[in-house]
Amino acid sequence: MSILTTPIIIDGVTGGDLVWAKGYEVESLLALLKDDIDELLGQGLLSDEGLTGINQLIEMAAMNTEIAKGLYLIDNFGHPNQGWFQYTLPIFNTQLLILGELTELGIPPGYEVAAVAAALDYGSLWSISGEDVRKLIGSYAHEMLLFQAETDRILQEKEVNWQATDWHLEAQIALVWGGPGNYQALSIEEAPAFGYSINENKHGWLGFYHYYRKQPFGLNDWNWEMVSLERLKAMRTLLLASERFFSQNPEQFADNIEQYWYEENLDYQYDPLILEIDGQHYYAAYLTNMNYEWDTFTERGKFIGNSGDGYIDDYLLRSLNWPGITTSYIFHTGTYYFPSSDIWKATVYELRILEKGDWCRKDVLDTRMGWNKVPFDNFFLDETIHPGNSTGRLQFLKPMQAYTVFSTGIPSGYIFRADVSTEAYPEVKCK
Repeated sequence: MSILTTPIIIDGVTGGDLVWAKGYEVESLLALLKDDIDELLGQGLLSDEGLTGINQLIEMAAMNTEIAKGLYLIDNFGHPNQGWFQYTLPIFNTQLLILGELTELGIPPGYEVAAVAAALDYGSLWSISGEDVRKLIGSYAHEMLLFQAETDRILQEKEVNWQATDWHLEAQIALVWGGPGNYQALSIEEAPAFGYSINENKHGWLGFYHYYRKQPFGLNDWNWEMVSLERLKAMRTLLLASERFFSQNPEQFADNIEQYWYEENLDYQYDPLILEIDGQHYYAAYLTNMNYEWDTFTERGKFIGNSGDGYIDDYLLRSLNWPGITTSYIFHTGTYYFPSSDIWKATVYELRILEKGDWCRKDVLDTRMGWNKVPFDNFFLDETIHPGNSTGRLQFLKPMQAYTVFSTGIPSGYIFRADVSTEAYPEVKCK
């Protein structure tokens, strides 16, 4: 398990990597994390309560492989990758820091996997954040855990057959994250500073690796990227009002959510190319501010017509403890986690859209295999800027390496690959 969580394995496996893995000596979690724990204690960044909680999680990992995976990932990715950034990042394990804060605040029983996932996500964000944001991160991550627990209680009362506690680590990494991915909208005004003109910048965003290379993630960025818990609860309330969203068939459930916002409540009469927000102008198709999107919906009764990659879909799913994540290129909306086959899958509704256009071409299906990555990796995994796109997303482009762990779908607990082959989607009738 320690081998499977190393950056070299997650980022794609070659024959040489297999030779390396055969000689890799695995240590116990307690031994691996001891130096990082001692460093946090020495700097006064880990309380006695936090230390006790981390030790309890290490003990639980002996019986819970999802917790073990997460703690091994924290060992491998916990120290931020300074190489991407032009300002000083911490040298200690920021993911372990957030895990200590969460254990000190109190992890709801049964939500330990979610807590480890939150430590991976928010510890990575802590690495590149300013001091004003760092003060918010631990409590926000904790509120996400409380939100999950509260939502599970509601779902149980509704006799719905899923709970947040059912999801493995990969799904939790998506579920506990408050943003749309690891990328930030790029306004027209600031585009020239990143080397783009208005006409070239139709995509309108950059990945965290590139957007925050010169300056930390600040309070305005936080308010833009991270959905407020009040709005997430409002989404939950809206969906709870209709029995339509409690199908026992997960495909039908995800399909209904996408149809609700995309087919029934997307205002094509209000379809601006450019939106002005706080004095800056953004391409509406790539708006990453769900707080703005939701407030517009509550005021107008419709979502903005030019809704881009379907962040709305992801957040609505999340409000009912179902993990979804936005993929690149193939599905202009999103995917959701399909537990019985352990893959990220597009909705049936999305596949019907897929049939109508060029996306069905086999060369496209075979080559466009990207995903919008949640920053669980503390900026270690390669962040390719795809020619003509510049989104800063990791891309798995054909040919897939023969040894890759992603070649036959998502292994349990591995990270965000949407399977877009025609074989994975027999429902698609390509012409």
